[in-house]
Order: sequence, then structure tokens, then C-alpha cells
Amino acid sequence: MSILMNYFLLMSTYALVGALCYCIIRGIVAKAKRKKLSWRNELPRVLFTGYCTGLASQTIFPNWEAGFDSAHKFYFHVYIPHGKPMFNLIPFQTILPQLRGENLGVDAADVPAMMIVNLLGNIVVFMPFGILLPWVFPKLRRTPWMLLSGFLLTCFIETTQLFIGRSFDVDDLLFNVIGVMLGYFLYCLNSKMSKKRSAENN
Repeated sequence: MSILMNYFLLMSTYALVGALCYCIIRGIVAKAKRKKLSWRNELPRVLFTGYCTGLASQTIFPNWEAGFDSAHKFYFHVYIPHGKPMFNLIPFQTILPQLRGENLGVDAADVPAMMIVNLLGNIVVFMPFGILLPWVFPKLRRTPWMLLSGFLLTCFIETTQLFIGRSFDVDDLLFNVIGVMLGYFLYCLNSKMSKKRSAENN
């Protein structure tokens, strides 16, 4: 479970930094324009910015390390694999072996956690996008627009990964889009329930 915990902590840390940076920049701009902010309107943008930062940290940010060496000198290293990136356009060619616990590249004890990260993670991690995007951008509250947005987001991530030594996998694209649409379904369900409660109260 340490793999899952590390994954969650890293993504949450980046998300917090992204949200904090948005708040600072937004506050400075609003003050310069003498504009009063409504946190009810800003909350979706804060969450969306934080989420996108966290998502990018686990999908397109290269691995890096920073600190001080034995001579107390600050160092910063970016690690990009030099191997040839994988390119898979055959549906289920990657996902089926992983369902059998194959080709995960980890010790046997870490196979269950890695399967969750690779399989369920590709869906669950993208669900917030389907919830937050229509909340921030009302004009996108249509199934075709959400489907296109999820597809373009995943294509961007998968294509970017080719340049940082990772891979383009159609299975990831498929499950990521499913995650976006599941999130959008939850958003629509919540909207309908809210409207129903509002109508009953009136």
C-alpha cells in the first residue's frame, strides 16, 4: 500500500501548491484591479487549478530530486529515461496482461497496489476533471463537449509522455476518458438532485 500512499501524497502536495499559487496570483490581480472576489465563485477555480497541477505532477512532470549534498551545495536533478518510449495503439494489449498481474515491473508484494494504480487509477484520477470542468466552465455542460474535452486532455498527456521517456497507450486513453465521463455523470446527478431539492423547498 506504500505505492498508493506515495502516489496520493505526491499528487496532493502538488495540488496544494497549485491551489495556493492560484490564490496568491488571483488575489494580487484582483487587488491591482480593485476588484472584490467572491469565494463562492472562486472555489471551483481553486479546486480545478489544484487538481490540474496534481494531475500533471503524476502524468507529465518528469521525475526530479533536489536538496543539499555533503558539501552543503544545493542540487537539482531531472531524471528522464533514455530508453525508447512505448507506443501502443492496440486496444487492451496493455490492460489485459496487467489484469493478470503481468508486466508491472514491481516485486510480487507490490503487484496488487500497482494494479490498482495502473487500472483503477486511470479511471478514478480523471473523475474530478469531469466534475470540476463543467462547474468552472458552464458552456461545456454538454455530453459531447465533455467527451471531446476528456479525449483532448488524455491525448495531450499521452503525447507529452512520449517526450519524457514514458509511453503513449490507447488503453490509458480509453480508461481516462471513461473516468472523465463517470465524473461528469456524478456532476449531472448532483445537479439534478440539487434542482429537485430546490423545487421541493419552493
